[in-house]
Amino acid sequence: LCTVDLLHLDDLGAERRTEWVLEQLYSIVNERWQDRRSIVVTTNIPDADPDAPARMLQASVRELRDATASGRLDGRDLEDLRRIVDRVEQVTSRVAELDVDSSYDPILRLRRQIGARTVSRLVEICDDPIPIMGPDLRMAAQGA
Repeated sequence: LCTVDLLHLDDLGAERRTEWVLEQLYSIVNERWQDRRSIVVTTNIPDADPDAPARMLQASVRELRDATASGRLDGRDLEDLRRIVDRVEQVTSRVAELDVDSSYDPILRLRRQIGARTVSRLVEICDDPIPIMGPDLRMAAQGA
C-alpha cells in the first residue's frame, strides 16, 4: 500500500473505529506523505441529522408538560416547573433555527471519524481537498 504510485482508499471512515484501525490508517497515510506519493480518498460518511437536537428538546418538553399536567406537583414547585418548561420551549425554537455548519463540513466530520492527525496528513498531501458532494446512488438504487 505504501509503494504503489497512486493509492485509492475507498469509503474511508466506514471501517470500525478502533485504536488499531486508526493507527494503521495513519501509518499508511503518513508513510505516503513522507515518500511524496499520491493518494485519492473517497468517503460516504452519512449526513448529519440537523433536526435531531430539536427533536430531543421537544421530547423533553412533552415529558415535562405531561408531568405538570398530571397535577402531582403543587404550589410553588408546579409554577417553577411550568416556567422551566416555557423556557425549554423557547430554547427548542431557537435551536431549530440554528444552522450547525460543523455537522455539514465534510472535513470536520471525517476528522471525527478517522482522527485529526490522519486528516491533517491527507490535507498536506492533497494541499486543498476537493469535496464532491452528491446523492448516494446505492441508496437510490435500493429505493430508500
